[in-house]
Amino acid sequence: MADELDGYACLSGPEIAPDTAPTDVPGMRRVPRLESLPSRGPRITGGDVAEIRDTFTYEVAREVSVRGTNDVEPGTNLQPSAGRRLVSVKIREHNISRRGGYLLTVNHRIWLCDADGTWYEHDAKLTKALTGEAMGIDAGMQFDHRVVFQIYEHSRPHLVRVGGGYGETASGDWKVD
Repeated sequence: MADELDGYACLSGPEIAPDTAPTDVPGMRRVPRLESLPSRGPRITGGDVAEIRDTFTYEVAREVSVRGTNDVEPGTNLQPSAGRRLVSVKIREHNISRRGGYLLTVNHRIWLCDADGTWYEHDAKLTKALTGEAMGIDAGMQFDHRVVFQIYEHSRPHLVRVGGGYGETASGDWKVD
């Protein structure tokens, strides 16, 4: 049912955060469109770990934990669209395989749901502006990084969903409030 809550105030048939700018406007960032939101995964408490495997080769495995959320102060390269604010999600990745791979922001998708049940896709451009170029994660390496979202000004982050691949159930749903 499209309006049924999934137990964490996030919609199973999600409402998406509409783009506030119909075209790219110089000096204003577009809000990413929500694409391919995976169905909910196991419930995980903030800070706890889930194992995620590369869905194409299954050769890269990592332990992932969502460590919390923080507001991001706008800056020269970090400007939200009108009516939005920037929030980052801190993620810890530990590559437990014998092969290197890329951080989740490259190979996988990460979504945030606010307390009102609206889903947001991470903003790759603003994440890059905050953290730099996407990087690999070598075998055995552990790395903390942040992922940026543009959420409505009044919204409160509630849930972070990490997907293992397109068309699959999410690897985990972390409660962050």
